Amino acid sequence: MSILITRPEPEASKLVASLQQQGLQAWALPMLERTDLPETAEIRQLILNVDLFKQVIVISPYSAKRLGMLMDQYWPQWPIEIQWFAIGNKTAATLAEWDIEASCSAGVDSEALLTSPQLQQVAENKILIVKGKGGRDLLNQVLQQRGARVTELPLYQRVPAQYNKTDVQHLLASHQTDTIVATSGEIVTHLASLLDPQWRNEMKLVVPSARVADLSAELGFSQVINANGASEEAMIKVLM
Repeated sequence: MSILITRPEPEASKLVASLQQQGLQAWALPMLERTDLPETAEIRQLILNVDLFKQVIVISPYSAKRLGMLMDQYWPQWPIEIQWFAIGNKTAATLAEWDIEASCSAGVDSEALLTSPQLQQVAENKILIVKGKGGRDLLNQVLQQRGARVTELPLYQRVPAQYNKTDVQHLLASHQTDTIVATSGEIVTHLASLLDPQWRNEMKLVVPSARVADLSAELGFSQVINANGASEEAMIKVLM
């Protein structure tokens, strides 16, 4: 039996290699492709004015990487008065590569971050959310309800990979796949569109959070395992 990894590249191939080193059979078929958004005048202006924000929230490791590269172009020394927040340990670790210490909630989603004490009394605070294009609006909505002045800075977009449904199911069979790793709600949604009900019922599906587990159940996956994290370490722990 084998494990299908559906996260974007290059993370998919890295996780496959790590699982194979542990003696497990694994293969990759990314459900989403990431493309960087062009550096528009609006993006450039937000980067140049980042010091006007009291708090900056970075949604994902790739958001952190893109932000770091852009900041290096315009800020020889990053502003020091900003409160930084990251969703997930991996995002915080990516920011740390630029010597930025970000507060990171115990959970791996927006709901967990919104419980942070520093994000409760935010009336009139200017908050920047660094993210991919689209995605969930929960952070923006809740912070605005708390009185914050929120700006979003999308730096990349996720596009569903184009696969033939029959081909995907043939690949699952040929690899004797019994487990699928899906690290976001977007991935689960696209995956569900490519699998007949029988496959959704038979496959074990490993997901990063209770929210994605609930979504997976709604989409017909009956064997859902919550890894309580989207990192490589969290996934390997639950798969071993």
